[in-house]
Amino acid sequence: MLPAAPADVRLLFDDAVRPAGGNRAVDAAGNSVLGGAAHLLPGHDRVLVIPLRPGLQRGAYTVRWQVVSNDGHVVSGVLAFGVGTGLGVLRPTLSAGGGTSPASIVLRWLFLAGALLAGGAALSGWVLLEPRRRRLETAVEGPALLLVAGGGFGLLALEPAADATRFGRIVETAAIVALVGVAAALASIAVRPLAHAVTALALLELAAPTLSGHALDPRRLRWLVALADFVHLSAAAFWIGGLVLLVLSGRGSRARRRFPPLAAGAVLILGAASVPRAIAAFPTLASVVHTSYGRAVLVKTGLLAVVLVAAWLNRRRLSELGFAAELALLAGIVVAVAVLTTLPPPSRTARAAATAAPGHTAPPAPGAVVLAGEDDDVAIGFAASPRGRDVAATVTALSPDNLGVDGLAVTIAGRRAAPCGPGCYRAAVPLPAPPRRIAVTVAGGGRREATLPFTLPARWPAPAAGALVARAARVYRALRTLVIHERLASSARNAIHTTYLVEAPDRLEYHIAGGPQAVIIGRTRWDKLPGRPWVRSAQEPLRQPEPFWGTDPVRNARLLGTGRVDGRPVRIASFYDPKLPAWFVLSVDPATGRLLDLRMTAQAHFMHHTYGGFDRPLRIEPPQP
Repeated sequence: MLPAAPADVRLLFDDAVRPAGGNRAVDAAGNSVLGGAAHLLPGHDRVLVIPLRPGLQRGAYTVRWQVVSNDGHVVSGVLAFGVGTGLGVLRPTLSAGGGTSPASIVLRWLFLAGALLAGGAALSGWVLLEPRRRRLETAVEGPALLLVAGGGFGLLALEPAADATRFGRIVETAAIVALVGVAAALASIAVRPLAHAVTALALLELAAPTLSGHALDPRRLRWLVALADFVHLSAAAFWIGGLVLLVLSGRGSRARRRFPPLAAGAVLILGAASVPRAIAAFPTLASVVHTSYGRAVLVKTGLLAVVLVAAWLNRRRLSELGFAAELALLAGIVVAVAVLTTLPPPSRTARAAATAAPGHTAPPAPGAVVLAGEDDDVAIGFAASPRGRDVAATVTALSPDNLGVDGLAVTIAGRRAAPCGPGCYRAAVPLPAPPRRIAVTVAGGGRREATLPFTLPARWPAPAAGALVARAARVYRALRTLVIHERLASSARNAIHTTYLVEAPDRLEYHIAGGPQAVIIGRTRWDKLPGRPWVRSAQEPLRQPEPFWGTDPVRNARLLGTGRVDGRPVRIASFYDPKLPAWFVLSVDPATGRLLDLRMTAQAHFMHHTYGGFDRPLRIEPPQP
């Protein structure tokens, strides 16, 4: 729920996308509140912006979005949000739709089967066929290239928004090359040397599935994965193309003698190349079984096992019927691959704690001390890890759009930092003497130069503080009453001040200076704007008191040192929350475990809390009319 009406809805993806048709925004009654055509955020091809009509009234709204991903998937979803407070549980009034189209599977099968057959005939023809029978190779390559052209142009007609994606560009190029190859194959009947051009164009088609598919999805070592994928496809193509030539060449041909050992080698290469591809595709073993992509891979693997048995029998008997059955099973495997290309690979959420999605700032290294500062509306994170006598320092710049800010000139303790990912800059600097201050200077990107000081713990390496943070959370939840004073800023120019009164187990009252106020008791909520009467509404119960970071995972909890808050001694710790993401600094009374002060730095959120009124008499009552 949002306190004010947004101007648009922004969706961040982990790869480049293009808007597709079908984007809608409606209110609870189904009336459109779309403010314009969906578009990409300028300079960010991973952020979809869906404009909304200005001045949305209090109520529930649903947005349905649809995009084409860089590898050709049509991805859709719905998002429900509310304007105003106390709206209760929000339920979407639109459905996401989407799903895999049978037509898409058929067209992808034609495209893949054609590419594999054309490329496979080109690879195996010069090994298996006598020179006098090379026309047979062209006779296979021509129709196969026609399949590539038909499937490719059909896919582009079915998914017109894909033409600006990597998938669309590769498929369009492959289809055009295939048409040229078909023309050359026809012309080679009269001009025999053109058969060599057909073979060259057929070989080019082998690269299309790798360049347009999942192998080039953003990940580490993706070119190595792409190479493994290409080798895997080439081995499969040799097997398929060789089988077709074997069936068409007839008994007694050189192909019958040469194909069995070459096919066995192709199968071994196919299997070996599939290993790195599978490791890259599946973040966990469970994702092999519990995702549609994984189940399609299992079907493909099962069919392959059956084909291998049939192939072994065929090599012993050289049966025409057996070869036809083997080809039919291989065609089934290509169907499974066609289904795979319509499905997104499993999410790498299980590894999100260790790696950052494209466009996101990377989480700090395990064991690093984490600090943060504010450069106007950009959050500047700082992580420092011991490296011998030096400090491995990493600076991350997080924009208000929750994206890493690239192209900055960053110096750490006078040393120029090198880029290390989205919004990431890294340098090794000498460990300073106490008080261990390190200056970080940020410039460029159209921003004024700013210098932010960070102070490392006097005790180095810094001790772990997970137990201190956990104790502060337990003590906080056990309080009966609490008063919080908050300063919340979105930039150096905009800040609001709020006072919260908290009473266990489910009562909360807050008042924004010069602005709205609210009272929440169990399942009922009252809201009041300045000069307006109280408005009552339903509310999901809120468990109180609850520390601001809630049950989110706490990483990199390290002890920074000691200090005082309002004259009371405190132990100071910092940690990182990867879900927001956010950097926290806590000041905890070591005698009582009470949290006295909190600072949070996050996406356009620079917050400072001071805590008091612990367990003092306090009663939150419904407001009087």
